[in-house]
Amino acid sequence: MCTTFRKKDEGGGEMETSELEVYPWELVWLPRDGAYEPSDFYDLVRNIGGSTVEQVTLIDNFTHPKKKLTSHCYRIVYRHMERTLTQEEVNVIHKDIEKTASESLNVVIR
Repeated sequence: MCTTFRKKDEGGGEMETSELEVYPWELVWLPRDGAYEPSDFYDLVRNIGGSTVEQVTLIDNFTHPKKKLTSHCYRIVYRHMERTLTQEEVNVIHKDIEKTASESLNVVIR
């Protein structure tokens, strides 16, 4: 998804148009029992999102030093091949991913 914005010059006229890439991400605490595989999350996202999911990438792996909990942050790129997706359409898919991941993978959504 892209958000288009325009910069104004000092005189108030428009200078240039730029696109800002906007991708939803998912931050999860992993279960303490170690029964989690990133490939399970990738499969879940692709099963729910189908062809609207172009890419799923693990972009951060963090372990809290005191709590000894591990967190993963995933970037999910949504794209429809024939039209622009609305934010509402992406939100519905994303909420379903959150709910299903929480229930079936025993992760805690952050």
